[in-house]
Amino acid sequence: MDAPPVQYVTTSDGFSIAYGVRGEGVPLVRVPSMYGHFSLQWNRGILDHEFRALSENFRTVLFDCRGQGSSTRDLPEKTSLEDYVRDLELLVDRLGLGRFVLSAQSAMGKIAVRYAVAHPDRVIALILNHYRDLHRGTRTGLLQLATSDWELQLQSSARLGWSWLDPQIVIPVLRDSISQEDFLREYLAMSAEPGDVMLTRLQVPVLVTATRDPSRPVGGEPEAKRIAAIIPGARLVLFDDVYGGFSPDERGVVPAIAAIQSLLAELPAEAQPAVAKPPMPQVVATPGSPSIEVSGLSPRQREVLGLIAQGKTNREIAEALVLSERTVQRHIADLYLKIDVRNRAEAVGFARDHAVEGFA
Repeated sequence: MDAPPVQYVTTSDGFSIAYGVRGEGVPLVRVPSMYGHFSLQWNRGILDHEFRALSENFRTVLFDCRGQGSSTRDLPEKTSLEDYVRDLELLVDRLGLGRFVLSAQSAMGKIAVRYAVAHPDRVIALILNHYRDLHRGTRTGLLQLATSDWELQLQSSARLGWSWLDPQIVIPVLRDSISQEDFLREYLAMSAEPGDVMLTRLQVPVLVTATRDPSRPVGGEPEAKRIAAIIPGARLVLFDDVYGGFSPDERGVVPAIAAIQSLLAELPAEAQPAVAKPPMPQVVATPGSPSIEVSGLSPRQREVLGLIAQGKTNREIAEALVLSERTVQRHIADLYLKIDVRNRAEAVGFARDHAVEGFA
């Protein structure tokens, strides 16, 4: 599976934002790291393991921020965080995404946090992977290195962010992803204001993830624990593999994907967005005649809903339908989104109210 074709949306200030879409199911929009170039990172084996896993389980939207990758380069001097947030707003609106999962990497997670604070009704869940706030210790360390020795900065980033790969494979991709000038302006935009206050204002379900592996210290376990404690109701998941949960375990399950699917399928009511959801239309159904909502489900989704109504576990559903548990988890997440429910109890209530076959 190669990277999706590059497409573009144009901003009001003339920037072309490159994006690609791959997969089916619940929409997931991934905000890139500070070195964004999804087509190169996929096709040259830099982040293909993560992009493939996401695309096999979600309708995944990958994009390059302004100044990165295949998007327009040469950022203006006064580039701000709000410029990046407006680009994200434009992209999801042009794609017609109603509600979606928003995932972000490292320091660029501030874009996703700001969007989720402003649009809690649009974000099903926010995933912050190896998040870090550049304002903490701003204009030191990384900034000094990137200013004084760009090649050494690329080498350091390759070793810290992609420690499982040969740096000589990673460095050319990073060099092609962003120029020194654009990186510095991106850094200043991400570090201009503290992020902790924004984190406390989040009203959407949040999953904070990181690896315990010491070879990836940036945005690692200590910072993940710190921000998870700040965010109201955040769920923290730490992985042991250097890939940050995107390496399949002995059962073939990708832990990072399982963590996201678990959040979508089992979120408690108090962790849902604060904005009230519109009431579900009342539909009168006669026994044996599926309602309008049920008629809109795929045959597989109706089967899964019927088995949920019978009290079957994910493993029992997988056995009954001859599917993997991971595939069942994906069907359940898609089903919950389509019938607008948050957990099994609500799905059973839906099955009862809409005369779904299999409800006891």
